[in-house]
Amino acid sequence: MLQEIQGLKELDSQNVSRSLLVPEHPSRLVDLGAGIESPLRRALFRLVELPVEKMLALTEINRVYSASRSLCERGNSFFSAVLSALNVEYQLDDADRAKIPVDGPIIVVANHPFGAIEGLVLGDILTRVRQDTRILGNQLLWEIPEMRPWVIPVDVLGGRGKTERNVNALRASAKWLTGGGLLATFPAGTVSHLQLRDARVSDPAWSRHIAALARRFEATVVPVFFEGRNSNLFQLAGLLHPRLRTALLASELLKRRQTTLSVRIGRPIGPDKMSRYSDDSTLIDYLRFKTYALRRRESSVRPRFHPNEVVSETAAPTPIIPPVPPGVLYAEVARLPPACRLLKQGDYELLIASATEIPAILREIGRLREITFRGVAEGTGKDCDLDQFDTDYLHLFMWNSSKGEVVGAYRIGRVDE
Repeated sequence: MLQEIQGLKELDSQNVSRSLLVPEHPSRLVDLGAGIESPLRRALFRLVELPVEKMLALTEINRVYSASRSLCERGNSFFSAVLSALNVEYQLDDADRAKIPVDGPIIVVANHPFGAIEGLVLGDILTRVRQDTRILGNQLLWEIPEMRPWVIPVDVLGGRGKTERNVNALRASAKWLTGGGLLATFPAGTVSHLQLRDARVSDPAWSRHIAALARRFEATVVPVFFEGRNSNLFQLAGLLHPRLRTALLASELLKRRQTTLSVRIGRPIGPDKMSRYSDDSTLIDYLRFKTYALRRRESSVRPRFHPNEVVSETAAPTPIIPPVPPGVLYAEVARLPPACRLLKQGDYELLIASATEIPAILREIGRLREITFRGVAEGTGKDCDLDQFDTDYLHLFMWNSSKGEVVGAYRIGRVDE
């Protein structure tokens, strides 16, 4: 149990001194000078305080906090108040909202693309469905008076008494789940950032301790995916030093103003399904996969052209591209390595390849897709049915060597990538 709570130190990215939060100043959330004890140093800091706060976007953050407090006094929840102050909306299907179980122990796992705004959106979504929601998060969140009713604090800052405080957090989480409550988590423990190995922006590895909680208390897990990422400047700063990334979180939050976030909620994952996984590390990898799989969910509802609909002349289907010459297809198949060749019987061969290995064959697959779907009164209406996901998937296809043609194809997403 103690080992598990040690891992919970990863559960937030706001590595800022607790003394910066000054609840005795109701109109301000952050005061950089509050942690300076020396009168002389504090006086010197006050000379540069305003430009530093503006550079870090803290002046505007304090304004947003003040406006949010005013909205709370009118009856708004703190989550909706901050979103209103930022003029941020979110798009969530009613069918997705209905996937949140209304009772029983629940652990919500979500990706962490922005570092702040998704926590507010998640809190607003969950508390509209269940008032027994708690967010397992940084001690700093608990220091905000309006957040205290919703947060189970984890001490990631260190210092005397850290272990005891974190044991208390584990006990509080256990008690909450035992009582049938809902626990919201961001298992990455830090904001999504550029992963050099994959050359993409995503969460770092998720903490297995969230899986341990789900397994121990037989909680149902609900995956939630937030679309988007922080700016290129944020990603580059993080390559120089992680603390530069942290310093930009406030400005990244303000960049979300007057925007709409896309949120997708997956089907609940019950204890029976999770019991198939032998250890917590494997289970958390599965939960992460299920969460990120929601990113591609829209591709399962493919836009189709319906020729019987009344459409304008400009919406008429584009003529389909001509077939790729058989000689080009033959040459591309011949270049594929043995690892791509799965099965051969007579003139037919089953192959699998990435988009970069078969550009001509993929173009032919897109042409044949459009012909096939238009034949059943569907289709994209484009000259070739390819989309952005084709570059990510592997393509399983049947090749007829005697006729030099693609017989059929299906795209596959590997779960280990």
